[in-house]
Amino acid sequence: MVDEKLLERAIKASGADTYSATVNKALELLVRQSRANRIVELFGTGCWEGDLDEMRRDRFPEWALD
Repeated sequence: MVDEKLLERAIKASGADTYSATVNKALELLVRQSRANRIVELFGTGCWEGDLDEMRRDRFPEWALD
């Protein structure tokens, strides 16, 4: 059962228009936070391979990286 008072507070906090949009935003945040926690767990293990500069170019305009 969903806590309706908590859901109402979440709607106000998120600025979403519907219950579904609020729940979707909450789920997205949960997944992102879980991924971020996993990255922290991997810190120093040497298991990540990739080009951080290339990843940043994907998210930000080139001028923002200088």
